[in-house]
Amino acid sequence: MRNKFIIITILLAITCSIFSQNTSEYLKSNTFIFSNQDSTILSEAYSRYRFFIVGEYHFKESNSDIFLETFKNLYKNANVRIIFMEAGYSTGILVNHYLETGNTEALDYLNINKQFPKQHYTKLKEFYDTLPEDDKFMVIGVDLEIYETNDFFDYAVEILFKDTIIPDYTQELINDFIESTNDHELDYTETIFNNLYFDWKNNKPKYDSLLLEKSELYSKLMSRTKSSYRFDYYNYNYGRDTIMQTRRERFIFENIIDEVKNYPNYNYFAQFGLAHIGLHRFLIVKDEYSFESFSTKLNKSQKSPIKDSVCSLAILYFDKDLKENGSFLNSYSKFTYYLSRKKYLPNNIYKSLKGIATTDALHIVDMQREGTPIKNPRNKNYQYLIFKK
Repeated sequence: MRNKFIIITILLAITCSIFSQNTSEYLKSNTFIFSNQDSTILSEAYSRYRFFIVGEYHFKESNSDIFLETFKNLYKNANVRIIFMEAGYSTGILVNHYLETGNTEALDYLNINKQFPKQHYTKLKEFYDTLPEDDKFMVIGVDLEIYETNDFFDYAVEILFKDTIIPDYTQELINDFIESTNDHELDYTETIFNNLYFDWKNNKPKYDSLLLEKSELYSKLMSRTKSSYRFDYYNYNYGRDTIMQTRRERFIFENIIDEVKNYPNYNYFAQFGLAHIGLHRFLIVKDEYSFESFSTKLNKSQKSPIKDSVCSLAILYFDKDLKENGSFLNSYSKFTYYLSRKKYLPNNIYKSLKGIATTDALHIVDMQREGTPIKNPRNKNYQYLIFKK
């Protein structure tokens, strides 16, 4: 009996060693240094996918570099001309205004949005300015509006009305609304916003004649802000918040579909929090609370015009301040569920990639080729990993 146990133990050790060796060889063979100049590494993806979404751990210094390198590459090689932001519609208006005009006031406003630093937008503009006038890209905010109304809303309206005059009555309604966003309950703010919303809704011809080609932007700003007031939460963990998060994912999903239908001849890029990029589920809650991310919906729903065309790329971090035994992906707060490497990225893969990474170089690894060490379909929530040391 003891000899049989020893033999089984030896066989298991040999099997694990072979598996580890095969994993290491796969990763070495399918990991490449990535830059915006390269046109070969993602060559299969360029023709296969239409929406490329990168998942980040928010507020990391390296996120901006990864965004810019990846987007520039996709602009050049994959006909990507639309960037979707994890922000409200007003933020997209500000970004486009800054890109088009270089207005420093708009840049100062954007610095309030902490997802990216000010230099992120200046570098994005540097690239924008190199492009032909008839082949620029644009930025569209597709997330909730209500967490930015006190920062961006009035300035976004000012931008839209810059070639005309805001009616005095409309200006008063805007002022009342902005004041209501400071230190008031959400229900009260929504009530004040409704005055502005219904003034627009009941007087659309007047606003159309005032705003001309900008009237559609104002309409979307009004309607999406109105829809955002269905939500009285932001983060997500358990119970009711998780139910509400499914509504947020649906909100983003529907907004992206709307924009894809408006711009059907282009492809699309986004960089959201890692939780949103799962191709099978939302990646931050426990199994018993699992639900579909908007990326899942875009890739699976019959309603989606880009069904089966979503490419998910997860950023892998090796920072010392991210716990080795916690999550390679995410930890938004003490209340959220840590994604463990054991569940979504086996430890041997993490260690192998950490050994491959070199200082200052951006790497990309294809996790979907034949022989991939990620076997469980449930865990295949992304096709690529991006990382730098």
